[in-house]
Amino acid sequence: MNVIDIEIEVFNTVYPYISPLVPEGGFVNEFVPAPASLPHVYLSEIDNVPDTRTADSAGKEFSCILSYEAQVYGRSKQECREIQAALDSAMVGKLGFEKLSSNQISNLGDTTIYRFVSRYRRGVFRDGVLYRA
Repeated sequence: MNVIDIEIEVFNTVYPYISPLVPEGGFVNEFVPAPASLPHVYLSEIDNVPDTRTADSAGKEFSCILSYEAQVYGRSKQECREIQAALDSAMVGKLGFEKLSSNQISNLGDTTIYRFVSRYRRGVFRDGVLYRA
């Protein structure tokens, strides 16, 4: 069974929205425990679940429901909010994901750094066509 994977396409679509707001290397899809500079954005696929409504009797995966999480780190709330707005423009506006949540989270490692965490959801067929989950 092949896993439906569009993570690179999602990242590449979001990149032009975020890159003007962060330093080079500041938008990543792999966790960096101590970013070299701020602001910093980590976008990752956190869930990829087969959509059982489209599976055949053999359980073959025809579509799945994806969940993405974006973690935005910055020196101010305003900086994080501007990046969050760009993320929403890309994830919701361009790709059609549904925004599930967005919260400011305490950054216990360094309380002078602000951290916003957002989650998004979208269905995707195995041919890459997106649909409302």
